[in-house]
Amino acid sequence: MRAGGVMLRTFLMATFLGACAQMGPQALEMGRPQYNIAVQQTEAQQLLLNIVRQRYYDPILFLDVTSISSGFSRGVNSSLLGSFGSGSNNGVGSIGGDFRENPYIFYAPNNGEKFVRQMLTPPWIFVRSHSYCRRVGASSG
Repeated sequence: MRAGGVMLRTFLMATFLGACAQMGPQALEMGRPQYNIAVQQTEAQQLLLNIVRQRYYDPILFLDVTSISSGFSRGVNSSLLGSFGSGSNNGVGSIGGDFRENPYIFYAPNNGEKFVRQMLTPPWIFVRSHSYCRRVGASSG
């Protein structure tokens, strides 16, 4: 009976300690840079695709990523089977768990006046010089 009690206590302790770990900060540290890189790379791919479309007079379409929302979930399961008593003290146990991320990514077409303004506005480069910012390449006057 003593071996079964030790096994049961070890099993329960391992199961419940896994449920106490915090996952929010680690998920943010791991996920945020990955989403940033993915959005930046797909923006570059989309731009290249639309340049090729324009070359062949196909209609262009830009989709903006307007929002990314991600939910995390985890679960712990366990089972303990065995026979304890006279003659045999056998036990089999299992511990399992899972961690899931469910991202929701929202897109919106970039068209109309906003699209035209964005395409026709040159990218400004700001240079910091003596505690003020000025636009490089902007016409003075």
